[in-house]
Amino acid sequence: MLLVSLQEPPFVFRTPYGYSGYTLDVLERISRRLNFTYEIREPEDGQYGTQQDGRNWSGMIGELQRGVRAD
Repeated sequence: MLLVSLQEPPFVFRTPYGYSGYTLDVLERISRRLNFTYEIREPEDGQYGTQQDGRNWSGMIGELQRGVRAD
């Protein structure tokens, strides 16, 4: 599963070893219980997202909408 997130300490933040934070603690427990793996990355434009043309979005929302760079 490919997850997209912005850094928002203390929920999600980057460390020298990957990502950490409260959200990641919960995600790790859920992934062990439901037996799935995941990869975390940040959106290309570093934004949450804004509606571009009444239908398409930028940022994290756009990446989720297109389903190519995030699940």
